[in-house]
Amino acid sequence: MIFYLDYSDWDLVLEYFANLQKVSLYEILLGKKVFQFNKIKLTSWSSAQYEISPSDNLFGDLDEEILLVDIENLTFDKEDQKLLEHLDKSQNIYFFQGAGISLSAEEKKVFKNLGWEYLLFKEFKVKTKQAILDEYLSHHQLQLVQTQKTQLIKNTNNYTELVNLLEICFLSQNPGLVLTNYFDEQKLPIFMLPFNKKTIQSWFERISEDDIQLALSLIFSKLDKQDYGLSNKLKQKLILTDQQIKTNSKILPNVWWKLFLWQSKHQFF
Repeated sequence: MIFYLDYSDWDLVLEYFANLQKVSLYEILLGKKVFQFNKIKLTSWSSAQYEISPSDNLFGDLDEEILLVDIENLTFDKEDQKLLEHLDKSQNIYFFQGAGISLSAEEKKVFKNLGWEYLLFKEFKVKTKQAILDEYLSHHQLQLVQTQKTQLIKNTNNYTELVNLLEICFLSQNPGLVLTNYFDEQKLPIFMLPFNKKTIQSWFERISEDDIQLALSLIFSKLDKQDYGLSNKLKQKLILTDQQIKTNSKILPNVWWKLFLWQSKHQFF
């Protein structure tokens, strides 16, 4: 069968495959089981039937073969329909383009005419979060009060964030402090978030590559209001980071940004 994956977050795709294969999503998220996806980047429909061919044991210890085909920049139209009609349907083929990328109405018509299935994954299930939470607490004997459980289920953005927070709570053995600090920082608008040793991780997690220049500007203004000696050192590093981003195109801006945060963390400590 041939499918198109329309998803808002990759965790939702993992949930789908876990249910399909009757594998614990909890074990997947904890790395106890790994989906060995066979991924192909397709550049044209004319080469599809040659590039997409059955493979052996794509899932290792899982039964069903699943092939992921990245079709970024390709579209489905009536002219291509004849080429696509000859694709081998004896295996499961999943076309995808990335999180949040849907097919247009016209493309969906072609997809439907071909007899393929359109899979839409947009929302995280409270039931799934609750199952992950319960399984983690049971395996790790981590004690949380009901308000903390509710906070984790309600305020985490995806299943991975939920598991990561549970891991931090378990390792710290102080879930109350972890959750209070984490969610208080997450609630603050980025322009209100302070820049210090406690919040560097939040700056790392919340700033996308498109927002790096904004982040540098905000941090510079925050450093003006901090201890003079430390502030000056960090401002110098920040200015250098900004210069490197604008002049050294061989290295991605995100790399310079991460280096600045790493340097700042060591300055604070």
